[in-house]
Amino acid sequence: MDLNRKIYLPMIIVIFLIMGFEIIILTYQNRSLNSILKDRHIKMSTGLRVGDKIANISDFFESKLSFKFNNDSALELLLIFFSHDCPACLKGISNWKEILAKSEKRIKPIGISLSNESETTDFLKNNNINFDIIIDDNSIITDNFQIRSVPAKILLNMDNVIEFIQIGAGSKRSNDELMQIISNRKELQ
Repeated sequence: MDLNRKIYLPMIIVIFLIMGFEIIILTYQNRSLNSILKDRHIKMSTGLRVGDKIANISDFFESKLSFKFNNDSALELLLIFFSHDCPACLKGISNWKEILAKSEKRIKPIGISLSNESETTDFLKNNNINFDIIIDDNSIITDNFQIRSVPAKILLNMDNVIEFIQIGAGSKRSNDELMQIISNRKELQ
């Protein structure tokens, strides 16, 4: 009996030591995970804020769109940043279509694709999307607008001031907020 006690006691001590190390490792990993999540949250947000003015917006888009900016008629834009292989983008398509249907003649939607031209063309065709698209596979526009995650929507008023920013698919509340802002707009000429 004394022999069993001598064997079990060291085993129990070893088990407690292993459990102690596991607790320390898990605690460290949890802290690391929390810091990673905080960093990811920061990187997913945009550096732009509601109220920021975007200078010379026509320089970004003029040569790439089917319409021309006109100094006589101000234009409000809804910029939709997306990628063909983004699950949240695919999930948000019905929301985009709903917003565009309800905002017809109030704003001008412009899609900004981070995918190449053939991937974007397939994405648009497969999802029946038909608004002006700019291919930004080099992320020039995306970088200038400080977008770090897609999907993203930015609503610019006639003075090129940001009135709404949404990073990610968005909640029903944020989508309703965007629709409220848009529904208060006058119809475009």
